[in-house]
Amino acid sequence: MTREVEYRQAASAGDVAAMNALGELAQQADPPDLDAAREWFGKAADLGDVAAMNSLGSLHRHKIDPPDLAAAKHWYEKAAVGGHADAMNETGRLYYAEEDFETAREWFRRAAASGIDPANYNLGQLYRYKLDPPDLDMARQCTKERRPTATPGR
Repeated sequence: MTREVEYRQAASAGDVAAMNALGELAQQADPPDLDAAREWFGKAADLGDVAAMNSLGSLHRHKIDPPDLAAAKHWYEKAAVGGHADAMNETGRLYYAEEDFETAREWFRRAAASGIDPANYNLGQLYRYKLDPPDLDMARQCTKERRPTATPGR
């Protein structure tokens, strides 16, 4: 039995991890089947799975051409409210792009407190470049709190 068949059987029994796996397989296929990915992630998200919500946000922001930023924001924020730390950072990035710096700052803070190093970088950039006047002490503090292996701006 193939992995996909096993995932389909588990997904039909309500296994959200299998639904997510099928969504990943669909978006990584050659060519990608984004409709199937959206369907599988959507089923898992409908069951409350925050990882699937985050995947839907990523799909709408990075995979669909042109990106659907409103849908991406909806799913990222829903995942973030549910406690998904990466989604907190992504939600902050979308608010940052909209120049809603107070909301972005709050999401970056929550993501950083959850251990997402790129959120510290994003928070530092916000303090340095988007506040008037800039808060350079806070920007430096955010930089110090990052681990050296972090990828900037994720």
